[in-house]
Amino acid sequence: MKKSNWIKFGGMGVVLYLVFLIATIPAHLVVSQISVPRTVQLGMVSGTVWDGKFNAVLVNGILLKNVRWSFSPSALLTGKLGVDFKISNSRRSKHVSAEGFAYLGFSGFATDETKVNIPAALFKQRFGLSMIDSVTGVIRIDLDHFRPDQPYCAELDGKVKWKSAELSVMNALYEVGDINLDLKCADGGIVAQVKGDEKYLSMNVEMQVPSPGQIEVNGQIKAGEMAAPLLANSLSFLGQANEEGFFPVQFKNF
Repeated sequence: MKKSNWIKFGGMGVVLYLVFLIATIPAHLVVSQISVPRTVQLGMVSGTVWDGKFNAVLVNGILLKNVRWSFSPSALLTGKLGVDFKISNSRRSKHVSAEGFAYLGFSGFATDETKVNIPAALFKQRFGLSMIDSVTGVIRIDLDHFRPDQPYCAELDGKVKWKSAELSVMNALYEVGDINLDLKCADGGIVAQVKGDEKYLSMNVEMQVPSPGQIEVNGQIKAGEMAAPLLANSLSFLGQANEEGFFPVQFKNF
């Protein structure tokens, strides 16, 4: 065998040996050396650097249980340092759950095939929707691909579904059915096409969030045959309905 081949295989052997050493390092030895923001609290960690688990992680007051990770060797073949992750809970309606693939590549950090389930009540809590008394249901986020950038994204392809949505306003409970959003990225901002459940609230709305604190909404909305009378009547405050019974929706805060 040529000397160059010996060097090549020897180098590969050294790299594989180093990867094996790193992979078998107990996770708690590494975690103990990591400095995390004050808004993040880490629970007990087990496993190795390559394949490990936190029993709980608290991020900005949001509890994440059973946070698992496992590095993907196959991703290295495409020049990516990738990890499969999963956040699981026995009571998904009460806590956040998620799974997906996150990686660091030549274009930076990104995620693929990521699914997240968030209790709708958590959205109200985090975003301070003072006009709404309470909300129910689970919001499902499916991101085929997401690459973050300023202010929000460089690439985004995903969907959001709020299934069996209900909200309470001024002690009145409204069923609004399923609400679906198609998500895209435009100049760093998020663009969502919003569709409603025709039985409760038919919507054809575009929502743009170009930067934090800015939002623009344009489209139309119509109450369905199963909409609560009070909800149907309240739509008249939006303006004059067109020939098809749709009311205009327009809002911009910048």
